[in-house]
Amino acid sequence: METKWNVAMYIDEKANEAQQGAIGQVFGGQAGGHFELMSGLMGKVLGVRTVPIEYTADGKKRSLRIPNVTDFDIEGIEGAGGEPVTISNNPFGIVPGVPPVIARTGKATFKDHGLDWDFSGTNGYYSDFSYAGP
Repeated sequence: METKWNVAMYIDEKANEAQQGAIGQVFGGQAGGHFELMSGLMGKVLGVRTVPIEYTADGKKRSLRIPNVTDFDIEGIEGAGGEPVTISNNPFGIVPGVPPVIARTGKATFKDHGLDWDFSGTNGYYSDFSYAGP
């Protein structure tokens, strides 16, 4: 891949030192699995910060807040019979083996590391997940 991702990592301030180290290893690809494959797409690490993170999931709605960094709301699109619209057999999904839910953003902003993005009113995806160690 010619162009690599610039990556910024935010770890919840509620994590203790051991948890912060483990999270860094998982998302940095050193623990193997899905993130090891994704690490080949990563180029420059813009920074790793410990911050207060507020995440909520209520039915089809999800939100993420990191003060002075991001404010993000998303809601799954309802399909036939009230079920969420998903993507099946995606070879590079959010979580391997779990179909991502297609969603619409409400507010979706990010401002840090010299970047200032606003993706409000566009599309997005979310997925349930559970990562477990060996």
